[in-house]
Amino acid sequence: MDIVFVLDGSVAVLEPSGRERMILAGLVESLRQWTLYAPLTGTGPGFAPATQTGFRVGVIKMGDPTYMCPQAGCRITGNVAQIQQDVFDMVNRTAAMEFNIIDYVQPTIDSMFSGSSARQKVMVIIAKSEVGYIDVTMRNHFRNKGIQVGGIAVDAIGLTIASLRKFADQPVDNTVLGIALDALGTYVLNQLCQPFNSMSVIIASWQSRNLLTTPPCDTLPARVCGEYAHCAWNASEIPACPNGGCIQLGCMALNEEMSRAGFRCENCAIVNNAVMCDLMTFNQASVGVCNVTTCQFTCASGPCTAQPGCVWNNGGCYRQTCTGNVLTCAQDPLATGISPQHQHRANLIRA
Repeated sequence: MDIVFVLDGSVAVLEPSGRERMILAGLVESLRQWTLYAPLTGTGPGFAPATQTGFRVGVIKMGDPTYMCPQAGCRITGNVAQIQQDVFDMVNRTAAMEFNIIDYVQPTIDSMFSGSSARQKVMVIIAKSEVGYIDVTMRNHFRNKGIQVGGIAVDAIGLTIASLRKFADQPVDNTVLGIALDALGTYVLNQLCQPFNSMSVIIASWQSRNLLTTPPCDTLPARVCGEYAHCAWNASEIPACPNGGCIQLGCMALNEEMSRAGFRCENCAIVNNAVMCDLMTFNQASVGVCNVTTCQFTCASGPCTAQPGCVWNNGGCYRQTCTGNVLTCAQDPLATGISPQHQHRANLIRA
């Protein structure tokens, strides 16, 4: 897959947000961290065959026509050193304008994808302020070129989300996300390839979406978590945002006005691309987190089998799961690989 990140380069990203003194610096650091661990091709720019596995990545800035490209030029590459330098150049040189116009970067984006004809092509727009266009055909231009488009609105500004939905693939409720800057890396970039990320419809592989690969535990919902012996579901743990924001609101924190009015996270929801709070609203955060099982911390067969619920298999220590028909499995639900609800249903069937 070849993926181009189109970054907001307008004056809006020169402002502070969350723990960052400058939004653009936060975007760049999140991308830099992601590219360190992303499954890259290891190859340079140019034509790449469809059989070449892994990511190639490119970056470009809107709202900054003077420095929209890195010093080495706008390119798509799978070389980690080249990507790191390109990403760093996005914040190292700036001449920001007041607005983002997609028309100004469209020819360059088309050129960047010129060597990607045989590969899946994805463009992700990450913006703080609205993204506009001059030519109305821009709304469909990239999709008509076979480029799948997603959008990320930093700090989930309603007008920004609405503008990104004009360019994104359907269903736009999945392909356009609103997220706090501090949570961008944790809840979006680090999960782009995973089956239950909302952008999986355009980014995750067919194998990943159909659970034919082994996903990280922290990306899995309850029912699927129990299917993997290296994972264990903690039904009492509540997901937390790295910035202390509201998990229900894409990790955005309530502003001072909302807090003074007595609103808490559970009184608020995102409605029509904006945070709406009402004391009659009860939007409780989901409870339960899929973690790596503690069995995995044991490195020898003896201590492993001595732990209740752990088994030694294929040179590793795993949580015990059902090996046969789950409907006839009489063990504890947390050790069977099925949720308590499904265990209850199985008991009814057996009865």
